[in-house]
Amino acid sequence: MNHFGGRPGAHSTDDLKGKIYDRKLYARMLHYLKPYIWMVVISFIILMCATFSEIVLPLIQRTAIDDYIVSDKTLLIFPDKAELKAFLGDYQVLKLKSYDTPSLSYVILSTKEINKIDAQELKNYRAQNQLCPVNIYLLQNTPGNRRILDKTLSQNPVGEIVDGDIEGWIKLSGDKILLTKTQ
Repeated sequence: MNHFGGRPGAHSTDDLKGKIYDRKLYARMLHYLKPYIWMVVISFIILMCATFSEIVLPLIQRTAIDDYIVSDKTLLIFPDKAELKAFLGDYQVLKLKSYDTPSLSYVILSTKEINKIDAQELKNYRAQNQLCPVNIYLLQNTPGNRRILDKTLSQNPVGEIVDGDIEGWIKLSGDKILLTKTQ
C-alpha cells in the first residue's frame, strides 16, 4: 500500500510530474480519432469562431454605445472659414474633420479631443455660442434616414443657431447627416 492509502502500485502525484507527454498514449488516441478527423477539424474551426466572437463582441458594443446610444460628441460651429482653418491648423495633431453647410462649418469633437484643446480657447467658444451643448449623431445621408428624421424633426438647411442650440437635422457636405439632440 502506498502512503496515500490507495491500492498497491497506484501512482502518487509526485510520480506523475515527470510524465507530462507520452508519445505512445497520443499515438493510440490519434489512431482512435482518425475516423472522426473532419469532426475534429470542424469543432476546432467552430471553437476559433466562438473565441473570435467573444473578443470582438465587446468592441462592437463599445462602438454602439459610445457612438450611437450615448454620444460623447460636442459640436463646434465656425461661421468664418478662416477661423476654422486656423483652428484645424492649431490642432492638426488631433486629425479633426470639418463638415460644411452653405453658411457654416462644423467640427465634431469627442470628449477625448475636447480635453486636448486649450481651456481658455474652449471658454471663448462657449461665450460666443460656438460650442453647442447638444448631443451629436452622424448618420448616413440616405432617403430612408431622411424620411424617418422628417417625421420627428424638421430639416435645418443652414444650421441656424437658436439660443445657442441647433434645432433639427442638418445635411452636411459629403454623405453625412448631423442629428442634434439637446442634453
